[in-house]
Amino acid sequence: MGPFERKSDGDRDLMIRRLFDEAVELPADRRTTFIHEASAGDQDLETSVHELLSEVESEIDEFQASRFKHPRIGTTIESNGGGWRLLELIGEGGHSLVFRAEWSGPEDRSTERVAAIKIFDTRRTGRKTSSRFRTEIETLRRLDHPGIVRAFETNLDGDGTNLDSPWIAMELVPDPRWISDLTLNTGAGMDSMEASLDLLLEACDAIAQAHARGIVHRDLKPSNLLVGSDGRVRVIDFGIAHLQPDLRRSSMQRTIEGSLLGTPAYMAPEQVDISLGPVSPRTDVYALGVVAFRMITGRAPYEIGENLLAAVQAIRHVPPLDLRRISPSTPESLVRVIERALSKEPSRRQSDASALALEIRTALSEGDAFRSMRERGRSSMLLPVAVGILLFGVLIGLLVRSDRNIEDAVRPVLVSVPDDTPSIQEAIAMVGDGGRIVVHPGTYEECLVIESGSAFTLESTGGAEVTVIRPAVSESSVLRIGNRVDSRTKIRGFTISGGSTGSRSPAGFWVGGGVYLHNNAAHLEDCIFDQNRSTFGGNLYAMNFTGRIERCVFVRGFADAEGGNAMFFRGQAEILDCDFLDGWTSGDGGGVKTMSGCNRFHGCRFLGNRGDRGGGIVHFNVEHEPSQLHIEESLVTRNHAFEGGGIWVRSATNPLILTGTVIRSNHPDGIGGPLGLSVDQPDAEDCWRDFDADGVVDARDIGALLDHFGPAGGFPGYLYDLDGDGSTDSRDLAIMLEGWGSCRF
Repeated sequence: MGPFERKSDGDRDLMIRRLFDEAVELPADRRTTFIHEASAGDQDLETSVHELLSEVESEIDEFQASRFKHPRIGTTIESNGGGWRLLELIGEGGHSLVFRAEWSGPEDRSTERVAAIKIFDTRRTGRKTSSRFRTEIETLRRLDHPGIVRAFETNLDGDGTNLDSPWIAMELVPDPRWISDLTLNTGAGMDSMEASLDLLLEACDAIAQAHARGIVHRDLKPSNLLVGSDGRVRVIDFGIAHLQPDLRRSSMQRTIEGSLLGTPAYMAPEQVDISLGPVSPRTDVYALGVVAFRMITGRAPYEIGENLLAAVQAIRHVPPLDLRRISPSTPESLVRVIERALSKEPSRRQSDASALALEIRTALSEGDAFRSMRERGRSSMLLPVAVGILLFGVLIGLLVRSDRNIEDAVRPVLVSVPDDTPSIQEAIAMVGDGGRIVVHPGTYEECLVIESGSAFTLESTGGAEVTVIRPAVSESSVLRIGNRVDSRTKIRGFTISGGSTGSRSPAGFWVGGGVYLHNNAAHLEDCIFDQNRSTFGGNLYAMNFTGRIERCVFVRGFADAEGGNAMFFRGQAEILDCDFLDGWTSGDGGGVKTMSGCNRFHGCRFLGNRGDRGGGIVHFNVEHEPSQLHIEESLVTRNHAFEGGGIWVRSATNPLILTGTVIRSNHPDGIGGPLGLSVDQPDAEDCWRDFDADGVVDARDIGALLDHFGPAGGFPGYLYDLDGDGSTDSRDLAIMLEGWGSCRF
């Protein structure tokens, strides 16, 4: 059997992927022979790899050729007594190129004869690149560890002046793969997990030396943790490393301390929020925790939004996904280690990479001991446990069937709170299908959960002003309505206030500080949602919601990321005669954000909301998903944002429907005026006024705007009746063209 011998059916995809990755690195004329020999007679495996290659072969060949067509290929960089001949482009970044090179010079050279040459282009990227280059040189000179790439030489002089292309010759990692590459380990279960973590521990040991010498990497991620064909891990790219105070304070450090440096998906909260303190070895611990999470689960611990401010808020506030749920086989002791590494508070993390490595090794050893005990006891306990489970299942089935018949017959159709039961949640549990729960005035401290089952009406006898529900615990929405609850379930006449975090969505985000509606069609009527907070949708978060919200007030909601008062993700909701007042978010949609879906707002008022984009409303369509937002007979006024004071829209294929809606007196700090439109154009920046994308703003754009929103109508006015006088005339045109920002071509 060959090197890619198939171990089991479960390993087959990994075998195909690994063989594919090896084949694409070879010239086209050698791939067929290599695949045939490596498949070792497994015809299905050989065919699968060829089919995968055939889909991308032309792109692969074009890419491979480009690696040898760069203008610098074949040139020589002069060095002492010889030079480095550049053979192949193996990496490219925003400020540097990396080539595989070989030494051309005296045979008695004591250093390596093959190297990776990193060339910085300071003419294109300026002094900051040169500063980062000097930092990388200074850092590598202080480190000597087999897990950190070595630097051989450089052309940078003492102060780095008068060099247009400084370069550094470094150790070349043979046939590198990212540490998170699943094809590195083809085992299953804990064996694969431990093999992956062994690689991570090598990286921790290398970073531990940097920490011991006062160096913080600040950009640890899989692409900077490479595994060579020799099986060893190397840490690369110390270009933005932070040199601790015992070193000379360079101009680079003064420049970057106020900048956002690093890769967002792996950045620690203190890298985006200076109030948490300076970067430290605990910053690298956080990044290593993210890498560990990805190596175990194959996914990131949380998602980073496309908006920079949303990304910052996610890094700062969004908790990681539940590792226990995603990977149930992960030992609890290891889960706790990774959760600690991912803490938002630096002081709660392990002190440095050495401490993290120690805790991981301890957790793995505890996992070995537990598995050993479990295996010894499994064979002797298997038969009686199986018999017991079988009998227990039969008994439970009989009891449940009997209980359901009795329960349906005795459930009350009218439950009074607090007369019949002291809590609203107890009333929800006992009311019969089609029943009614009446709640007398008062303040009820509890978190309500309504799941599919019986449908009922929950209403107050005194109205929202005197019937208040506040959360009994943190880390929960005040009201959560779950899957498949239909339109017969109605919530009427309550104030819901004081929610501080919301519930976790399936993606792991905190959503809906006040209310979380998930995959249902419930009705909410005559309610007030006041001063609730979450990461997404401060007062309310709705996902795949197809119900109705009527005559409700959303006021002073706060979202750390998006949707200050409310956020609607997909769905087909009807929102009728509602007010969205004084909401706030640092991201999109101070009043409301909608993403995809076909949601309809009719007769609503958006007043005094604040956000980064779209003070009142933001609509964003996800590519290839149905998306249409209707805002009818509504008022959007006195909202505030940097871009699009009233409304901000990104929907190139399905324009906003604003029939009979008035937009006036909204204030943008930057661009977009009352209405901001982001039009998908591949080679131009967004310009809200250049509707026909010809690079200029002229009468044709006004015509396009009027065509886009339909014919003129009477009082109370349409979108372009901006002064609300019932007609469209030169005054509206003046408002449109004055103070709405400028194009950014």
